[in-house]
Amino acid sequence: MKKVVSYFFLLGLIALGCKEDDGPTMSSYSESPRFYVNASLNGLPLSLVAGEQGYQIYTSFKTVDSVLEMKGIIARDTADLRNALVLTIKGSDLISPLSTPHPGTVFNLGPLSLSDPSGMTILPDHFDYHFFADTVNGHIPLQWTAPNRSYYGDSCSIMGLNSLTKPIFNIEMSSIGPLTCTPSVKHTIQTGGDCKAQVHVLKSTSSELEVEAQARVGVIKKVQWQVAGQNVGQGNRLSYSVVGFQAGYRVKGEIEFESGCKETIEKVILPGSPTCDINIDYRKEVHRQLNPHNLATVELQYFDADGKRYSTAYTNTQGRFNIESINDYHDANSQYNHQRFSFSGEAILKSPDGSNLQLNNIFGSFAVAHP
Repeated sequence: MKKVVSYFFLLGLIALGCKEDDGPTMSSYSESPRFYVNASLNGLPLSLVAGEQGYQIYTSFKTVDSVLEMKGIIARDTADLRNALVLTIKGSDLISPLSTPHPGTVFNLGPLSLSDPSGMTILPDHFDYHFFADTVNGHIPLQWTAPNRSYYGDSCSIMGLNSLTKPIFNIEMSSIGPLTCTPSVKHTIQTGGDCKAQVHVLKSTSSELEVEAQARVGVIKKVQWQVAGQNVGQGNRLSYSVVGFQAGYRVKGEIEFESGCKETIEKVILPGSPTCDINIDYRKEVHRQLNPHNLATVELQYFDADGKRYSTAYTNTQGRFNIESINDYHDANSQYNHQRFSFSGEAILKSPDGSNLQLNNIFGSFAVAHP
């Protein structure tokens, strides 16, 4: 790795013995900042620490094809990269090759997309939802009421929903077919949540109703039931009876999952056969956007003990990455300015032969020298 080390040294070699600040607003300094990566690699602990067991950290900061690029390597000083990790972070804007931007104006706190060769990168915290009716009655005319519009159709799609600005949302389906016993179904969904349920009708007469909350994704922990706005019981199954004629029931199930995720389902149920019941089902996908320059993205690479390279840069890459903090620190022995940043994430990395490895619970701290 001598050529690589020399190359990165010219651009700024970060070694132990530097001084770091204690926080973004502090002016005191302490010796020997730690640069490291801790993670779980295929279920086994991984710890790479600069200054221990021969590891060093090498970083560069340069413009490549009008995009600012920070590259960091934590590895032993050997001829080849082995048991080493490489980060390549790209800036969020195209810049002039003649400019000398500060990394603090380019790398921001928060999530970064993983780079994707297709130029369609995942937009963090944004999701696409595709809804459809789940019924044995075949085609029934449906009206959908989504956060942004209402329309008729067999299905409904909501694209690019931001879980940070809209943590929950409602979707409602109304049926106007003659065979339905559920004129309307409404779900209140946690955006980005990993749970999904339905309320299934077991029995429906003019005086008695029996329904059951059934999990599609996740494990149900508890359910609170309401009929006509009144609490009527808990548990996965509800049996409800009234004295006298009941023209229909407005039922709400507030469903909490073992994971902590919640979903609320409201249904209007008319007397009739349970086989005419209608439910909403849906699939959730990450939202991708056109990003041909892979701006504001990161690539993770890992080299195993044999020097085999694994990377997150493949089509439809899976994972997440977050910059947790960015701080200045000072090194009296260096002509460069420095920015130290911490990061977290998890990802599936693949090799050219199709094999893969899983990095979970990633947390680390790197630094970059800049003009």
